[in-house]
Amino acid sequence: MEPVIIDGSSYIWVRDLAGALGATVDWDQAKQAAIYTKKGKTVTFFTTKSSYASGNDERDTLTPAKLYYGATLIPVRLMSEVLGANVQFDDVTKVIKITY
Repeated sequence: MEPVIIDGSSYIWVRDLAGALGATVDWDQAKQAAIYTKKGKTVTFFTTKSSYASGNDERDTLTPAKLYYGATLIPVRLMSEVLGANVQFDDVTKVIKITY
């Protein structure tokens, strides 16, 4: 699915980005959160509050995950950096490069 820009931040469908990084994503209905898992690392991206959790450590963020037409969008920079990737944005070409 196509990426979306919301309030100046680039969002991508969480399953697309997780798949590209070789991870799995599950949905926790009670928490209204996407649960990302890879190599024993779990990150919870909440869609009802401006925070995420890495393991048991919950942190605030200015760019939280969002529900959009029934699917979860995740800010590219947030998810990538939480997972240890480097994100670069080319303002001229409008291309995001993620190195992991």
